[in-house]
Amino acid sequence: MSKLEKSKGIKALEDYDYNTAIGYFNKSLSYNDRDTEVLTYLGTAYALKSFHEDYYKDTYENQALANYQKSLNIDSNKAFTYSSIGRYYEIIKKELNKAIYYYEKALTKDSKYPILNKLGNLYFKLNDFKKSIYYYKKDIVLEKTTNTLFELGRTYFQISNYDSALVFFNEVKKSDPNYENIYYHLAMTYLNLNQKSNSVSNFQIAARLGNEAAKEWLKTNNYSW
Repeated sequence: MSKLEKSKGIKALEDYDYNTAIGYFNKSLSYNDRDTEVLTYLGTAYALKSFHEDYYKDTYENQALANYQKSLNIDSNKAFTYSSIGRYYEIIKKELNKAIYYYEKALTKDSKYPILNKLGNLYFKLNDFKKSIYYYKKDIVLEKTTNTLFELGRTYFQISNYDSALVFFNEVKKSDPNYENIYYHLAMTYLNLNQKSNSVSNFQIAARLGNEAAKEWLKTNNYSW
C-alpha cells in the first residue's frame, strides 16, 4: 500500500498538484515512516508549494527542510536526498553556493548521479569557468550529449580559448545541425580566430535560420544572406 501511495504522490507532484502530493506522501509514511525517498519527495512538495504560495511561505520551507533532515537522519548516504536539497537552494532560495555544496555532496554518495551538467551550469553562473569545464567534461565521459558539448564550447569561448570552443561547437553541429544558434556561435568563434570567410558563411547560415544578431552583423558589415 505504501508503494501505491508513493507512486500517486509522485504523479501528483509531476502534475504540480502539491496539496494532493503531500496527502499521498503522508499516507505512504503512515505505513512506513522510515522511507527516505518518500520523506525527500514530501520535502520537495513543500518546497515547491512555498515557491508558488507566498502566504505560508516560511512554514512550507520549514516543512521542506524538516522532511529532508528526517530523511538524512535515517540514511545519510542517499544522493537523491542531497540532490533534492541542492535543488531547493538553487530554485527556491537562489543560493547557488549552497546548492553546489549539496549537489557535490550527492556526488560523494554516487559519482554517476545525473547532476554533473547542473554543476557545470552553476559554476558558469558564478564565473568559475575552470570548475564549470571540469564538471562538463566529467559529464560527457558518462554521456556525450549535444547540450553539454555546447556548454563546453560556450565556456571555452567565455575564457577566450577559441580553438577549444571551435572543437566543441563543431561537434555540436555534427551531432545536431539544427541545434539552436550553433551557426551564430561558430561565426563568432571564427571571427575571434580571424577566419573571416568561415565567420561570414556561418553568420549567413545563422541569419537564414532567423538569428537576428547574425542579420545585424551582416547588415553592419555590408554582407547579404
